[in-house]
Amino acid sequence: MSFHKNKIEENLRRKGLFPEVLVLPQTTSTNDVARTLLEEKVGDYLIAADQQTKGKGSHGRSFFSPDETGFYLTFTVPAADPETQMTLAAGVASVAAIEEVYGIHVGLKWVNDLQKDGKKVGGILCERVSSGTVIVGIGINLRTPKNGFPEEISLTAGALEVDVESASELAAAIYGHFFLLVRESEKILTAYKKMCVTLGTDICYVVDGRERQGKAIDVEEDGALLVLEEGKVHRYSTGDISVRSV
Repeated sequence: MSFHKNKIEENLRRKGLFPEVLVLPQTTSTNDVARTLLEEKVGDYLIAADQQTKGKGSHGRSFFSPDETGFYLTFTVPAADPETQMTLAAGVASVAAIEEVYGIHVGLKWVNDLQKDGKKVGGILCERVSSGTVIVGIGINLRTPKNGFPEEISLTAGALEVDVESASELAAAIYGHFFLLVRESEKILTAYKKMCVTLGTDICYVVDGRERQGKAIDVEEDGALLVLEEGKVHRYSTGDISVRSV
């Protein structure tokens, strides 16, 4: 297994953090496991798995989650402040943790993709449940699968190309950076903008079935993207559009 419960807990203790840690060789989705745990008892959980059989991505898409090459992590944020942008915070925390653990610089493609050398190496999915808890799911490609990525994502997917045995250290680092950010939530947006590779670039995006082009110029407090198109500024929330570089 890439993840080791004792290693995660040891790293978290050094940071003064004590979630309930669950490590699985395989599961449908770590977010699903978190949801089930929360139905039984609201609490601070960290769930890590070496493989997902039904990994979830944004916009209802699946997230390719093979064994031995990927990093699949979910943690919970009970009584989460609805004003705090959890997706932005998770992105910033992931970038900071990857830099800390591996010395590798990755960027954030609006709104929730981790990007390296123009390829997607990870994604983030945050879900709020009825208890007011936010479930934060993070998937990262640590290595390219032996047989490569599936054909449908082979041109867009990439990997960090690091040792999978470092997964426990990375999990603790992401968790630590995230909760430090949440305590200093006024820093999230500034940090996100610095890491966002979408800003300042020309993008293609689809609205109401029509493909359009514009320039990404800013991200607002709620995570909305501002796009300049034909002299007018348009505002899009995370559920409205998906973007790609021109």
